[in-house]
Amino acid sequence: NTWTAKDVCNNTSTVFTQVITIQDNTAPAWTTAANALNVTLQCSDAAGLTAAQNQAPVATDNCGGTVTYTKVSGTFTAGTCANSGTYTNTWTAKDVCNNTSAVFTQVITIQDNTAPAWTTAANALNVTLQCSDAAGLTAAQNQAPVATDNCGGTVTYTKVSGTFTAGDCANSGTYTNTWTAKDVCNNTSTVFTQVITIEDNTAPAWTTSANALNVTLQCSDAAGLTAAQNQAPVATDNCGGTVTYTKV
Repeated sequence: NTWTAKDVCNNTSTVFTQVITIQDNTAPAWTTAANALNVTLQCSDAAGLTAAQNQAPVATDNCGGTVTYTKVSGTFTAGTCANSGTYTNTWTAKDVCNNTSAVFTQVITIQDNTAPAWTTAANALNVTLQCSDAAGLTAAQNQAPVATDNCGGTVTYTKVSGTFTAGDCANSGTYTNTWTAKDVCNNTSTVFTQVITIEDNTAPAWTTSANALNVTLQCSDAAGLTAAQNQAPVATDNCGGTVTYTKV
């Protein structure tokens, strides 16, 4: 802006000059709060990770001009176990005068703190067997439950215990087997329990055939009668235990 000054006799001054300099040396300012895009997710949350990776901060320029964003980096750093770690994304914002903002950082933390879940139903391996069923007992003892990890990693199984508790009679009782499942981040499942019940509810079977001890004697055959009276049938128990006979 320039001015001149004139008096009443038309004497004119030299020109007075005013210079107003307009500058833009202020970088865009982030309006997104510093930690607003940070998030912690389970390793199984693929949708959550995609959503977090698609976010971006917003900045405004003090002069209201166009702001240009640059994603400077997007790196993954593995955590202490296979299913954990952090994604670190950074941006800068630049105005039309090439003033560049401070770096905005987003941290996406991936964690695995969920234990494997048993897919075998709670009582699926429980079974009740006759004490004579050795093959059934072997098959039951060779069964094991199955678990899956929410992150799809390897599951390690540990058979914690396998005990036998005697029942009310010699041929009965219960085998109790327990397992835990652990993922690669050492998250351990609840205990899975299998109960194998052994029972003996089968009576001894006569091995002496039904009419084998029947005999017809002359009334004078005292020796034959004695011999016949001294005979007794034989039975076997399905579990091989002692058989006690009672002459009713």
